[in-house]
Amino acid sequence: MAAEKSVVSTPVRDVVGLYGDVVRISHDRASFIEACRWALAESPEKRAERVAEMNATVARYSWDHTAQSVADAIAKILAERPPLVQPTADEVSSTGLAICRELREAAV
Repeated sequence: MAAEKSVVSTPVRDVVGLYGDVVRISHDRASFIEACRWALAESPEKRAERVAEMNATVARYSWDHTAQSVADAIAKILAERPPLVQPTADEVSSTGLAICRELREAAV
């Protein structure tokens, strides 16, 4: 697709799922041959349409777009979470003392 060539594929799940709208999918030998003939006979107008569609698809699944989508999803989740409450120094100290007492009593 990056070379703007027609693509003919067998029904590989990822190809069908991600690129099925811009790739000719063939389920058997005859349809594969027919898809290759179609690609070779493509008119300049159809080629221009296909190239535009392929470029849009490639951009939609680019690493930059994917990374930005993940970053946006993480930011959304973090924004919806209530803020974390930081314990005070006294709470940390008293919790630490309680743990030390329990360990000392368990050792006795």
